[in-house]
Amino acid sequence: MHCRAHLLLERDYEELMENNYTGITAFPVSEDLMKWEAEIEGLQDTIWQGLFFQVSIQFTTEYNLVPPDVKFKTIPFHPNVDRITGRPCIDFLDDPQQWNVNYTLSSILLSLQVMLSNPVPENPVNVEAAQMLRTNEAMYHIAIFNLVKPPLPVKDDVLEPFVEPQKFVRSVKAVPFSEYLETWSAIGTSRSTESCRNPLLHDLNFIRKYYKWLRLDLRHPKEWHFKYAAAMSRLLRENKTPLQPTSPSTKITPHPTPGNFSSVCLFCLVCRSKILANNTNLDV
Repeated sequence: MHCRAHLLLERDYEELMENNYTGITAFPVSEDLMKWEAEIEGLQDTIWQGLFFQVSIQFTTEYNLVPPDVKFKTIPFHPNVDRITGRPCIDFLDDPQQWNVNYTLSSILLSLQVMLSNPVPENPVNVEAAQMLRTNEAMYHIAIFNLVKPPLPVKDDVLEPFVEPQKFVRSVKAVPFSEYLETWSAIGTSRSTESCRNPLLHDLNFIRKYYKWLRLDLRHPKEWHFKYAAAMSRLLRENKTPLQPTSPSTKITPHPTPGNFSSVCLFCLVCRSKILANNTNLDV
């Protein structure tokens, strides 16, 4: 027949498994459930996150009338943890008068996890940690990681030196010039795309008419100037586009030649075709 403490610890274990607290695991290491081992991770968003501490808990048959004996096996550099014995400085664990029968195994483990992230430098049990925390908090953080960092791997009883992980290096694959030329010739090109090409340039009939109109323009520049201006004004009115004043410093480009004919503005070609097609009374 099990004692009262055994039954209470069974209840505490069921409660712990049901709540599944983050960063807390515990299990009995004796058949009578009087001795336990636990592992506690520091709270998230604190300097203790990612650091794990092993804890041993020794209960007695008088549980839960008296507190258990709790010790850190992985002793943190903490003002409220004795660096020799690993005993945490928590009121209800140190003083039986402050112990409450309502405390459970979960209460003890959660209190240890909170204590790590909330040190009390006043009246410490680790004076060195408390003094460093008050004077140089950055150095205190470094000391924590140096004391709790994972051990180096051991192989054949020989301690392997720690090798810093290499930085990420992007690999570069050698590409033949022929493949490079074939790939980038289709991407990087000065030729106009299909959507930007002028369909009128492929119409031979239009090109013949254009050069005929161009000769008229060269022989009668004055008449062409007035007709072109009138046609532009009419088109702007139809499109309801305000006529922008022409800057006196605007550079006048010469008429296109067959060599640079592809750069002719489609709008200008259409305008010229409309004007000259309707004014065929000029001599060719």
